[in-house]
Amino acid sequence: MNRELIALWNSTTTDKDSVFILGDFAFKADPQEVMDILKQLKGKKHLLRGNHDKFLDKLGFDWRFFEWVKDIHYLHDNGKRIVLCHYPMAVWQNNHHGAIHFYGHVHLDGFKQHPHLELVPNAYNVCASKLGWIPRTADEILALNGI
Repeated sequence: MNRELIALWNSTTTDKDSVFILGDFAFKADPQEVMDILKQLKGKKHLLRGNHDKFLDKLGFDWRFFEWVKDIHYLHDNGKRIVLCHYPMAVWQNNHHGAIHFYGHVHLDGFKQHPHLELVPNAYNVCASKLGWIPRTADEILALNGI
């Protein structure tokens, strides 16, 4: 499984690309296993900490595999203001002025448990399974959502 996911990632990513991982990168993995995967992935990796990213706090993990690790991040991409966080939010900075929110945390079947998330305007679930297991640009994510 890991070999296939690495191949998918690398098929759409170059070493010059910035990739924002919206949490839960590795579930119940030891630090060495995570580092072995990260060193095979192309791109400059940025992590928005998720609830399953326990490897970060374990002895032996080298944080230098990431450009940074944060809980929330604000950026501009192709004229769009974007707020990144692992967790879905109902309100975020500049949401009333068109800022977009990308979040992970909720997997595809999670909408059965949280149907209200689909009602939050300009908030988009970017879990890996929803994006075809490959990194996507903001424009690609919006196009997948009919925007």
